[in-house]
Amino acid sequence: MKKICILGVTGSIGTQSVDVVKNNPDEFKIVSMSAGRNIALLEEIMQVVEVEHICVVNEEDMLYLANKYPHKTFYFGTDGLIKIATLEDVEVVLNAIVGFAGLVPTMKAIEAG
Repeated sequence: MKKICILGVTGSIGTQSVDVVKNNPDEFKIVSMSAGRNIALLEEIMQVVEVEHICVVNEEDMLYLANKYPHKTFYFGTDGLIKIATLEDVEVVLNAIVGFAGLVPTMKAIEAG
């Protein structure tokens, strides 16, 4: 089973990736994911897949989610993206973040192996 980090889970590529994981539960598991500002869609995805490590853009959103879902671990910003992309369990990082924001976390994931 491949353990995946999806950076940008609420975008088009991210939601399609979630569908692939849902339809192939014996082959893939999402261990971490990130979302930008679409917190409502992130919460919908959290109901479909069980993920412990989640990163969002804003600290305010992170605090809201951490309060609402105390059994999960939340991060925010670039440091949070790096953290979830370099977790020991992560085998594959799928970068679906638009633009430059996903570059540093992807480079750090490559460095981490």
